[in-house]
Amino acid sequence: MTVTLSPEMNEFVQDSVDRGRFPSLNVAVDAGLRLLKSYEQLQQDQLSVVRADVEAGLEQADKGETAPLDMEEIKAAGRMVLAARLNSS
Repeated sequence: MTVTLSPEMNEFVQDSVDRGRFPSLNVAVDAGLRLLKSYEQLQQDQLSVVRADVEAGLEQADKGETAPLDMEEIKAAGRMVLAARLNSS
């Protein structure tokens, strides 16, 4: 297989090999692909959790096991999360 990298990615991979992080270009590219595969698996795992949560919520709603939403409480919680993210940056 032949792979053509953008000039920027080619320089990045070559620099990684030159600095001794990887013994060859092939090993560096292989490591990157393993990381991409792990990332995609993590996304699938997270999606499965969200789908299970949604399904559980729909089942509860079908059984009438719901509570009214307090939009002010929801917005306040969202603002707290946003503020925490901004303060940690």
